Order: sequence, then C-alpha cells, then structure tokens
Amino acid sequence: MEAMINKLGIMKKGKVWRKVAFALGMLVFLQGQAQKRTFVHPGITYTQADLDRMKAMVEARQEPFYTTFQHMLKDGYSQIGDGNYADITQIKEGKFNGTIGADGRRAHDMALLYHITGNKAYADDAVKRLNRYNRLVNASSRGTAPLDNGKIYMLIEAAELLRAYEGWRPEDQEAFKKMLVYPFYSTKVSADSYKSSDDNKNGVSFYWNIYKFDPGRFGNQGLFAARGLMAMGIYLDNDTMYDRGYRYLACLPGRKDDLPYQAGSPVQGSLISEDEFKRDYNVTWPASGEEYHSDEALRYYIYRNGQCQESCRDQGHTMGGIGNYTAIAEMAWNQGDSLYGWLDNRILKGIEFNIRYNLSGIMSFPDQMQPWKPTAYTANEEECTFENGKFYQAVSRSKRWEAKSMASADRGKVFGPGGWKTQALEHYRVRAGVPESDYVWLQRAYDKMMADYGHENWGVAPNWYYEWAGWGTLTKKRTDWMVGDAGTWKDGVRVSGMPTIPCVIKAVDYDFYTGDGEMHTYHNVGKERSSVYRTDGTVEIGKEGDEVYVTDMEHGEWMSYTMVFPAPDDNMDANVEKRYNVYATYRSSSAGTKLFVAVDGGEKKGKELQPSNGWTEKLLGTVTVRCGAAVLRVYMQGKGHTLDLKELRIVPLEKSELKLVDINEKAVAVNVYDANGNDKTNESEAALIAASDGIKDTPIGLRHQYFLVYDFGEGGLEINRLSCYNDGVTQDTREQMKVLGNTAEGGFKGEWNQSEAKDVLRTNGNIYDGIPVLENTWLTEDGAEGCYTVGPVGKYRYLAVYNWSAACNISEIEIWSNVNTVMEEEDKEASAEWEDDEEDGITGTVLSPNLSVSAHPAEHCICIYAPEEARFRVIGMDGRVVESGCVRDGIHYCNKLPVGLYLVRVEIQGKVYVRKVMLH
Repeated sequence: MEAMINKLGIMKKGKVWRKVAFALGMLVFLQGQAQKRTFVHPGITYTQADLDRMKAMVEARQEPFYTTFQHMLKDGYSQIGDGNYADITQIKEGKFNGTIGADGRRAHDMALLYHITGNKAYADDAVKRLNRYNRLVNASSRGTAPLDNGKIYMLIEAAELLRAYEGWRPEDQEAFKKMLVYPFYSTKVSADSYKSSDDNKNGVSFYWNIYKFDPGRFGNQGLFAARGLMAMGIYLDNDTMYDRGYRYLACLPGRKDDLPYQAGSPVQGSLISEDEFKRDYNVTWPASGEEYHSDEALRYYIYRNGQCQESCRDQGHTMGGIGNYTAIAEMAWNQGDSLYGWLDNRILKGIEFNIRYNLSGIMSFPDQMQPWKPTAYTANEEECTFENGKFYQAVSRSKRWEAKSMASADRGKVFGPGGWKTQALEHYRVRAGVPESDYVWLQRAYDKMMADYGHENWGVAPNWYYEWAGWGTLTKKRTDWMVGDAGTWKDGVRVSGMPTIPCVIKAVDYDFYTGDGEMHTYHNVGKERSSVYRTDGTVEIGKEGDEVYVTDMEHGEWMSYTMVFPAPDDNMDANVEKRYNVYATYRSSSAGTKLFVAVDGGEKKGKELQPSNGWTEKLLGTVTVRCGAAVLRVYMQGKGHTLDLKELRIVPLEKSELKLVDINEKAVAVNVYDANGNDKTNESEAALIAASDGIKDTPIGLRHQYFLVYDFGEGGLEINRLSCYNDGVTQDTREQMKVLGNTAEGGFKGEWNQSEAKDVLRTNGNIYDGIPVLENTWLTEDGAEGCYTVGPVGKYRYLAVYNWSAACNISEIEIWSNVNTVMEEEDKEASAEWEDDEEDGITGTVLSPNLSVSAHPAEHCICIYAPEEARFRVIGMDGRVVESGCVRDGIHYCNKLPVGLYLVRVEIQGKVYVRKVMLH
C-alpha cells in the first residue's frame, strides 16, 4: 500500500494520508472483485479452525471454554425437541422473534454443539428446524421489514454450519436456499412488485426485504439487513450479494452488474418533535437519482470521535448497532476482508466511546472517578475527537434526526452476560495487536462480565436470542499467539482447519491473516512476496514439481502454526500437559544456520543445522504443551539465503488408545440389586450374561427398577467411553446408568448405595455432571439397534445399569478405557543457544544520525525523534506490539508503558532502524 502511495507521489501527512490509504485500499478491493470470489466454508461467524479450537479446548477442559460449554449444554435453547415442528409458510409483522428469532437461536446453538460433541442428535434437530421454512413464500414487508427479515442470519449460520452434514438431504438444502430469495433472485429485475402492505397478499421472502437496507430509519435497522445480506451471500456462494452489503457499508458505489442502491439525497421537511437529546423531522425521498449511502454506512454510523448515530436516541440501540458492526466485521474477516480496521479502527473507537459513557455511569475507575459525558458540543465533526470528548451534533444521513446531546435512556443497562464483547476484545487484543491503551474500556466491560457471570452467553429474551451469536468465551477466546486462521491451500484457495497432532505440516501452511500478516502470523525480512501456492502475498516460497517449501530464509524470520494438541480420551483435568518431539525437514547450503521452536510463548528449543544438499530431517527438541489448541512458532537464526524449510513433523512421546474392556474379566463381582439394596442376583442370572455377550438384538431382561451392578474393585476402572444399545424393538427413553466411588476423589464408601450414586447416562438425552453425549441414535427407526454413548466418565469402582421402565430394552453394554503406549524418546541433545539481541525477528540498522530512541523511566515512556515522517512499532519481549503509529511532527512519546525491555522498530523511507530500550 505505502509503495503504491509513494509511487504516486502522495505526501503521507495526517488526515490526507489516512483518507488516501483508505481510498486506495478500497481501490485494491474493487480491482480484486473482477474475478469471482471463492468463499471459505464454513465462513460466516466461524471458520473450520474456529470449530476445531472450540472442540479441542472443551476436550482439554481449558477455561473459560469449558465452563461456557457447560452453560451452553444446559441452556433452554440447547435442548433437543420432539421433532414435530410444523411448516412455516408465512411470517406476519411482529412474528419474526418467535419464528426465525427463536428457531435461529436453537438451530445455531445445536449446530455448534454438534461440531463440538459429534452428537448427531443436535444436528438432526437443527435440520428439522431449518426444513420447516423450506416452503415459506411470505415474510412480511411491513414496518421495520429490513430489521425483521435481517434476523434470518441466525438460521443461515446454522445452515452454513450444517452444509456438509450428511443428515441434511441435498434436496432440502436446495429448498432452503431457494426459499431465502423467493420468488426469484435477479440482479436485473427486482421483486418489489410482489410486495404488499397487506401481510396476506405479500409474496416475497427475506432477500427482497433486506436488499435495499433501511435508509430512512435509525442505522441499526439497516445493519440487521446488511448482516443478513452478507451472511446470505456467503452461504449461497453469491459474491454479488455479499459485495452488495460490503460495498454499501464502505460507502462504495454498487456493482454495475447488480440492482442499484436507494436513490437520494433526502429532503428535510418540517419538525415533528423535539426533546433534550434530538430533533425529529419529516423527510421526503426522491423517486430517482444517484445512489445514496445512509446511516448504516460505517462513516455515518460511527463518527470519527467514536460517537454513534444513535447516541442521541438511547443506549440500548446504540450498543446493539455497534455490536452488529462487530458481527459483520467478523464474517468479513473470515472471508479475507478487514472491515475491523476501516477508517483507523473506527469500530473500536465506537466501542470505546460508548462503553466509556455507559460503564462509567455505574462504576468508577482510578482514571474515571465520576460518570463521563461530553462537555462540549459542535456541529463540525472535524472538531470532535475521542480525547477531547466533544459531542458531534450531527444531522443524520436520512435527514430525519438532528442530534443535540447523549441520550441517557438505558445508560449502564447493557452489561449483561451476553453479546459480542469477547469477539471484539480478542480481535483487537490478539489478532490486530493494537496497544492496550486503545481498548481500555472494552477490556473493562469484559472484566465486569467475567466478574459478574464467569462466562458470556447469548443474552436474554425476548429478542436478544437472535441479536448475538454469543457464547464468545467458548467460540472466540484465543491465546496470545493465536492470531491467524490455520489451514492449507488448494489450487490457490484457502481451506480452513487445524491439523491435529501427530501430524506433518508443510512449512508453507503457516497461519493465514486477513490483510498484511507481517509481524502477526509471520515475519519476513526480505522484500519479495510469493505468489506461489498461496495467494495472500507472503514469504518467499519455492516450488519443485509438486513440492512447495519456504525458501531463502533470513536471520530473524519466523512463522506461526496453530494446531490441536489433543487431550487424552480420559481427560478430567483442565491442566493436562503432554510432551512432543518437533522435527524439521530442511536443506541448507552452508553451516551456521539454526532453527528453533516454541509453543505459546514457551521456551525456545532448537538445533544448529548441518549443510545438506538434499532434504534432511532434524529433531529440533522436545516441547511440553498444555493440551488443547496452541500455536507453534518456528524461528530461523544465522546466515541468510541459505536455508529452505519443507515441513514440520510433531509426534507425541506417548499415545493413548481406546480399548474395549472385557467387563466380566475386569469386574471382581457382578450383582443385581433392587431399589432398596436387596441382593437379587439369583433372580436375574440371564441379565448378567446378556449384558455383555456381544449380542445387540436380545434385551437383557432386567426386572423393573432393578440395578445390574459391576464392581471393579478398590482400584476402580477408568471409564473413557460408555455405550448402551437397545434391541431395535422397544425404544423406551428412560434407561439409566449410575456410578459410585470416584477413586480420584475418594468417594468410595465400601458398598453400593443408590442414594450416593450419580447419573452418568440417561437415554432421554439429558446431560449429567458435564459428561458429553458422544452419540445418540437410541430412538433409531425401522427396527435398527440404537446406541447411546457418553464419555469420558472418570475412574469408578461401581457401574450400575438401572431399569427404570417396566420392560428393559438394553441389549448390550460396552465400556472403553485408555491404554498408553510409548511412541518416542525424549530429545537428549542440548539445545542450540538462542541469540537474544534480536528477539522475534526485529532486525535492521541500529544506528542512524537522524534518528534517536530513548527511554524516560520516570515518565514511563519511550521518546522517538525522527526528522521526517516515520512509522514505528514498540514491541515487548513477548513479541506483542505495545504501541504503533507515525512520528509526524519530529517527536513522539509512547506513554504509560510498563517497565521492561522493548524493541523499537522505526521505518523511514523503507529503511528499518532498531533500538533496544529498557524501562526500569
């Protein structure tokens, strides 16, 4: 980008630079649209790598992922229904919340649970909820139709998550897709003539109610439409539809091959009403004219100081609209578009301004002891900044409202457990790596939520169940190095998804980053950017036949790879660590090159590489990793342009395998008891035999309210997976299993006691004590044997099968347990010595007569002086960017930095200068 600007001879000064950069960024975007976009799937709110991270963290019981997952399991919208969902062919005005709102919430959450647990019962229920809309031909076009119809994005999200699910028939998926654009889709002729203000005569579905947004109303209403439109474009693989929403929000002209946007400009008429916060006017819109961007567009919805177009209305709608922008930015990011960063991180500025107003109204902070509110007012937006706190008395783009002051309605009432806070925080904190000073109030809002609730959910009824995807502390939380999206590339197209250890990873498959990944997912010293294999313009890549590899590596370069380090199948602990050997396949033309690896900021381990003309594999070291999803980073030090890196191989030192247990062999005793604890073993000999004879079509015949109890002795048995089968005939939903005597917790009392037992399995589908349901085909139709499986359960002495019904239809019981085997020897060779002087690849010329970098410990700041405009980054020793920006007036102070060691990287006309600075 800067090279393009320099080539055009444009001065990089202040506002001019920012506006030119944004315009040229949009120009690059427009040029990139000449070729039809290939969408990433899934790719609305979640990519496959996101889903892989959730599953890995839940199985590893890492927090806050696991706690959020437990709350999600128990939530009312996550419970599987009876499946008898009537078709919906019409939605009248005022009925959207109870239809696509509630069904969208349920289908979205169940689709997520399917991906996390693998339980098809969740997916099947979500599919039934999607299919009930396949014959819809009438979604009301009255009143707030763009907002109401835009709520379809939650159902679309569920459809996107289930697009590859084999249980959703292709013909049903096709019907769902056609329904979204009923009666047809066209870029030449609109279906507006099919609309009617009479709900019973209306003849359009969702697309035709949202495609023009809602330019005459407050901005949040059109944002619902834009959100639904972009989600629809992704799901339907329709780049015209996606661009329609994306371009409109960017204030770009509509595509020439699409229907035009709303014509404008509106004319303000007489005053309708006025209060202390705003004025409301009559407005007329022209029948024709130039395309017009109204209050939904980013620059008109969030002003340059962070104030929102709806700040003069109330705080609920203000925060709702900003949350919608965060959701829209996330789906754009997943498709490679950085809406988050538009207009100098305008969304973040809106978050900070409005959280500051709301949160300071109910809490005090050392730097904000009193509730904050604007203290000055102006009709000139250029005079308003976040720092000076001036209120912009804006006339809305719709010309309907004129802002006077901040509305106090709902102030401080927007800090419940639901929403989008985690998603926004993790983007700006981890992915974008902006300085902490830029997200102070967002961090405070997140901290308050965690202190009050301990997790993030979807919100509260009656309408928030569709506003936010929610559950961010499960779906969006990241480790500090988890900046990019893991995956591979096929024919130049990105395929999202995390590799699972053990695995071999191509060196060229380092994490993808929307925009410029430099210092985010990789550091490349060289100026050349490869167009081989990957299309995101990255490090140098070589190609020989079908082989691709990173080539011409230089001192200080690094790349990051996010992957799954799986938890043991018997995992019941949030802090399980395992050891892994990391191998590199390389070739080097000279001696003196070293490779190192580290995981999530851990110790760097590596080796000096010997010269090799052919590909050679080298053990770099043994690393200890906390189970779950984590980031492995590989660093190069030494002589440049001599090293090629082909692949990394990561192997666990130990491997756990599930083995089917011979129950009768492991059990020291098998008995039958009635509900009162009386021994009834002699009366139930047939049940003892049939329960584990391997025959799945003969019920064990356990008598009514009898327990079949396996005693595995004082050492207990590790139950990693527990399955029961029915006979395919009687499909009662009340069979039950209990355990007693968790040996790890010392709960064993010496005998079976029903009152002290706990449920671990019930075939009615309920979840008990956080034990995930792994499979539920219990009510399989057509006489097939059904299975119900849970796990891991834990280490127990007793397992009891309980016949709750009059006729026990369990025909088989299976227990699976883990067996550990040694795979690899730990690396015994000493690690090469890491050179600390140039941490994380921050290299360059250290001295310059025209540049100075110094520390002022007493003021906790770093002073950068440059005689001409220069871009800079201040980077901590953990590799995170602490502060960044431009030196424009000769000197810049990086203030309020914590003590520690920093590397200051300054670029002047393409030349990099580096200084190490210690703040004491």
